[in-house]
Amino acid sequence: MPISGLVLTLADDHDDRRAALRALRACGAFELGADDDRRVPAVMETRSDDEQRRWWRWLDDLRGVHHVDVVFVSFDDDPAARSAEAEHDHDHGAAAPTRRCEPAREECTHP
Repeated sequence: MPISGLVLTLADDHDDRRAALRALRACGAFELGADDDRRVPAVMETRSDDEQRRWWRWLDDLRGVHHVDVVFVSFDDDPAARSAEAEHDHDHGAAAPTRRCEPAREECTHP
């Protein structure tokens, strides 16, 4: 499951910025942090490398997004490894792992 931590730099134009934020929120592949004028932290979580590539192309074409800084990428695609790690953490008193609900993707007409 590829996960990318991003910082999006949005357009100067207020309408383009708002439209980009609406599209990003509606599509379900991105979790957005609080925006700081033109810069918005985001996490993109996908189920496969192919799905991630489709979202990268969509993001590249999205009007209102001028630049994307990649600050983190994880390609953890082994559910057994994640399960063993979570069990190890639980046995050693670590906080229980949190699960992120899968966002509804029907709202978005893109990838």
